[in-house]
Amino acid sequence: MEDLNLHLWTLRNGTMVKNQAEAWRNLPTKKAQEENARETGVRWTSMHRLPYWDPVDHTILGTLYNWEEDILQNHLRVLWGIGRDDNTEQKVKDIDFEEHWTDTDVSESASELEELRQEAAEHSAEMAHAMAQMLPPDPSSPSPVDHPSSPSTPTQGMFLPDSDTQDLDLLDPDFIPQHIPSDDPPFSFSDDQLHAIQECISNITLPTWVQRPPGNLGEPSHGKLRAHEYLTLFICIFPLIIPEFWHGANISDVNYDQLQCFHHLVSATNIISSFTTSFVKANQ
Repeated sequence: MEDLNLHLWTLRNGTMVKNQAEAWRNLPTKKAQEENARETGVRWTSMHRLPYWDPVDHTILGTLYNWEEDILQNHLRVLWGIGRDDNTEQKVKDIDFEEHWTDTDVSESASELEELRQEAAEHSAEMAHAMAQMLPPDPSSPSPVDHPSSPSTPTQGMFLPDSDTQDLDLLDPDFIPQHIPSDDPPFSFSDDQLHAIQECISNITLPTWVQRPPGNLGEPSHGKLRAHEYLTLFICIFPLIIPEFWHGANISDVNYDQLQCFHHLVSATNIISSFTTSFVKANQ
């Protein structure tokens, strides 16, 4: 589970999984089955009776739980803050706080960076000394070790002089500038925007077989949303109202990013929830 090098993974095949499932079913006790499932990740299902079904190649994606009640719910309640409860809001603030570096973090990072600079300087000096030992002696020219600033010195370009720490920080790709945590709350729609969303839910024309999401979306009284209500919101309703908030000639970069993110989310939702699929859709 911890190995992220996919080239080293042992690929499964349908025959292997079916054999493991059969072995799981034949175990005499529930405890033995639980231990076996932890080891193999496989349990028996009646679908293994189907001779044409391959449990590896014919994997079924659980869009209801994985996408509608996970991705879409998280985007609506946690990221957008519609229906976000106090506990969730506190968690968002805690995560935001943990992602910021403290003065101690920055100080420790600078100390570690200085140690790496010293090690690099010592290593460069050792390399220069070793190369000087390999060169034939030439009394008429000075040793490169005695004059490290000489253009012919092997260390030239290998180590930056520590004359300006701030400039070095800017050249360091891993440098993280000091960021003071703010007390700003997580993102949420304004009251006018939330009211516009509620008006859109109440007034939109939907087929009779589509259940309308609650018109008081964002208020605790509407209760928990169902998976099909998340789907209706992100496929039918939000595309009509959300672009009005974040599209225009004078929008900020943040609003532009929000709109692009929303477009990708709706596109993915339409592809994932469609009744047919193709390699083109998979690539999209």
